[in-house]
Amino acid sequence: MKPSSVLLRLLLSPILFATLLAGTLSASKDAEEAETLEFTATPEYRSGQYLIDLDAGQLNRNKKYRIKLTIHNATNNNLEFKGVKTSCSCFGADVSALKLDAGSDLLLEFTAPVEKQMKKPSAFWVVFLESSKPSGLEGIQVKVSYNIGGILTFKDARVVLDVDPEKKKNFFTLPLLVTAPVAAENLTTHVAESLGDIKVAIVKKDGSVYLELEVDETKMAGSQQSGEISCIDTLTGIETVCFCVMKRVLPVSVYPGILRARATSDIAFEVTALIRINSEKAEHDGKFDAIVDASFGGKTLRPQVQILSPGVLRVRLTIAKQNLGSLEQGQRLVHWNIKTKDGAYEVSSPIHFSQQSQGE
Repeated sequence: MKPSSVLLRLLLSPILFATLLAGTLSASKDAEEAETLEFTATPEYRSGQYLIDLDAGQLNRNKKYRIKLTIHNATNNNLEFKGVKTSCSCFGADVSALKLDAGSDLLLEFTAPVEKQMKKPSAFWVVFLESSKPSGLEGIQVKVSYNIGGILTFKDARVVLDVDPEKKKNFFTLPLLVTAPVAAENLTTHVAESLGDIKVAIVKKDGSVYLELEVDETKMAGSQQSGEISCIDTLTGIETVCFCVMKRVLPVSVYPGILRARATSDIAFEVTALIRINSEKAEHDGKFDAIVDASFGGKTLRPQVQILSPGVLRVRLTIAKQNLGSLEQGQRLVHWNIKTKDGAYEVSSPIHFSQQSQGE
C-alpha cells in the first residue's frame, strides 16, 4: 500500500467516525424523544373487511409518539396483504409481516401526527392493510383516534377589526383553542405598541376561552393600526400569536379619494365615483335604497346613480365648465348629501379637472 493511501485513510477515519457517531446520536435522540405506546387488538369482521377502532387517549402535541399495535387474528382464516397505506401522507406505517395466519399476531407501527401547528383538539387517521385478494376484501382497516393536549392557538391567525367611529369604545373577541395542560388561569397577553392603547381581558365562559379587546376609538393614532397580540401560558411556556389590523369604518366613503374629471366636450366635464355606505338595515332585509344629491360651486348637480350591490353605488356627474368660474383649487369640492334608511350623510370630495378631452 502506498504511503499516501495510508495517510489518506488516517485522515478520513476520524471524519468517518465522527459522521457515524453523529448519525447514531441523532437516531438515539429521536428514539429518546419518541414515547412508545403499545396496544393489542382483535379485528371485527364487518362489511367484507376487518375493522379495528383504536383510541390512543390524550397525546401532547409537544411530544413524539410511536404507536405499536399488535393485531391478533382470532378467526380460522389466513389473511394475506399486499401492502399498508395511511389516510395522510404526513405519516407512514410499517408492518412486521404481510401474512397473518389464523391464531397468530403481527405488529403494526406508525408515528402519531401531533404537529405543533395542529388546530384541532382531536385527531382521526386510518391505517389500512390492503388485502392481496383481487376483490380487495378481507383487508384490515385500523381507525386511530386520540385527543391532543398542550394546544394554545388563536382560531384565526390574522384578523381585521372594524372600529366604529360613532362608538367611543369598541369591543371584539378573539377565540382561542386551549387544551390541557394549558389553562386559561395561566395565560398572559402582550400587545404590540403599534396597536396603541388596547385593554385585553382573558375570558373563560361555557367551556370556551377567548380574548376580549376594548378599543378606544378616540385614542387611535390614525385611520388604521396593525400589530401582533400574543398569548402565553406561563406554566408550559406555549405561545400563540395573532396579527391584528384595526381600521376605522366610516359611514360613507367615496372613491377615489380625489375625483378625476375629464373634459367630454368644450362645455362640460364628466366624473365617475364609487360610494360605499355601511348600512346595517341593508344587510338585514336585502334591499337598499339611497338618494344621492351633489353640488359643486354652489350649483346643484344631477347625479346618475347605479346600485351595484347593497351599500355600493356608482355615480356619474356632469359639471359645466362655466361652474369652475374663479374657484381656487382648494375650493373645488363636490359636496355629497346621501340619504338611506339609516340616516343622512354629508361628505365632501376634492376634484381635479383635466382639460384634455377623452377623445384626444
